[in-house]
Amino acid sequence: MKKCFKCGELKPLDEFYCHPQMADGHLGKCKTCTKRDTREREEQLRLDPAWVTKERARQREKFHRLHHTWNHDEKAGRAAKKRWDKRNRHKRQAQWLLSNAVRDGRATKPSACKRCGVEPTPRNLHGHHHDYGKPLDVEWICSGCHGKEHRAA
Repeated sequence: MKKCFKCGELKPLDEFYCHPQMADGHLGKCKTCTKRDTREREEQLRLDPAWVTKERARQREKFHRLHHTWNHDEKAGRAAKKRWDKRNRHKRQAQWLLSNAVRDGRATKPSACKRCGVEPTPRNLHGHHHDYGKPLDVEWICSGCHGKEHRAA
């Protein structure tokens, strides 16, 4: 048992983060207080435009660094996509027809997922074809529900 210096509560050691420089090997502040302080600090920092710019640049650099390791062979990826497109022409044509219909106003994309009701960004709302022979007959679902649909099949 250890007493949190922030809230003063006596809690078991598993309620404290490990910290090798502390005498007992655990931070002096409980996990609940640590999370609250971190959240408050970040909310405060988000009000500082300089921090937001710096953080955005840091996240962008991190993405590019990790993205490069994920897609180390872009030529192979493009070749695989071409092979998939060639094998699935009917699917690509249905996707193309739906995309053009949305662009031209002949089909409308709703703002919410039909299954879970979440309102994702337009890019994350997918038209799921149950029958590729009917390209404009789709169920508009979020990317999460769409992934579950295809993993279940």
